[in-house]
Amino acid sequence: MPKTRKKFRILALDGGPAGVTYARMIKQICQDLGEEGKDFFRRVDMIAGNSFGAVLGTYLAIQLEKNHEDETALHDGWIQFAEDALASLAPENPQILLRTIAGDHASYETEDYKNLLIDTYEGYNFQELQTKLCYLAYQFQAPSHPIVYRNYGTDGTEKADMDVSDVVLRSSAYPICMPVQAGFTDGFVISNNPSMAALTQLIQQSRSSDDPRLQDLQLDDIVLLSLGADEYNIGNYLGSLNTEGEDSWGWKNWIGLNLKKMKEEAIDTRDLKKLSKEYSEENREILTYFSLLLTGSAQAVALQCSQLLPNQQSLRLAPQPKKGIGRQFALQYIGKYKVLVEDAIERTQEWCDAPDDEETFKPTYHQTKAWLRQHWFQDEIN
Repeated sequence: MPKTRKKFRILALDGGPAGVTYARMIKQICQDLGEEGKDFFRRVDMIAGNSFGAVLGTYLAIQLEKNHEDETALHDGWIQFAEDALASLAPENPQILLRTIAGDHASYETEDYKNLLIDTYEGYNFQELQTKLCYLAYQFQAPSHPIVYRNYGTDGTEKADMDVSDVVLRSSAYPICMPVQAGFTDGFVISNNPSMAALTQLIQQSRSSDDPRLQDLQLDDIVLLSLGADEYNIGNYLGSLNTEGEDSWGWKNWIGLNLKKMKEEAIDTRDLKKLSKEYSEENREILTYFSLLLTGSAQAVALQCSQLLPNQQSLRLAPQPKKGIGRQFALQYIGKYKVLVEDAIERTQEWCDAPDDEETFKPTYHQTKAWLRQHWFQDEIN
């Protein structure tokens, strides 16, 4: 008879404003599962995060540190914190766009954001948190290299013994938007999806750790839930692509800027209110090249993890954002975080209502619920 082994569950959180959406989706599905879904967070063995995912992951780790028994309140607090963090970065202030266009300084003034993290994280040291954490950042200052911050194991990074807010600020130092933090930039340059980093660090530590939960840990023992936002229509926002020949795209297409249409519609790029309305309400993809790189690397990591972990023990819940990833980031630039919140509410409801053959949502609500029942809420692997 095969030996029964205990599961090791990883919750992997992408960066970017998708956090306000996936936090709602997880709350909704746990609520619908009733008694069965009441201890979703307390089953987490590790939180992997990048950028905004590290911001949200740290909130969860600290709340779990307090032995949070009311998971409904924890879900609500997680959603509210996600909204507060976005609001601290992207108030409705035209100066954000003007600073971005001028290009002399980072787009955001981050004092409110820093204060929010410091107040919420309550001075916790990264190493002292009990929930295992794995966060990505990139050391921009020479010698440049990727770095994985973790609070467990025998050979952690030498700089991990620091205030958790400092680790999160490094992981979320998004180029152009945010100041470089102590020579570090956002971990998205490695991958916006931290799942593979979590897996590799975990397996490495299983070979030498004296932690009973890590000793002899195998891929067969690991269950991975990856949350983010993927894009499925990047190349088609400006028209259908030629599937049998070439499409000669210049920089206008690759940044998603349809200058001809903007000229025809007399859109004045100096009119910030009108420009804001365009990106809030119209289906205009911008930053196409950026969206491609961000989505491509995240999807590649998800594919690799699904191939490594057996028996469908990996799930990527990353529905396409309303009108594209580029629009999400544009809304941040122009200070429309409230629109992002409205989109998250609408997207969550659409996900719940969508049939299982709906291409926009991969996986669908029902597929996600079935996976959680089989893999997340079952305690052992045979």
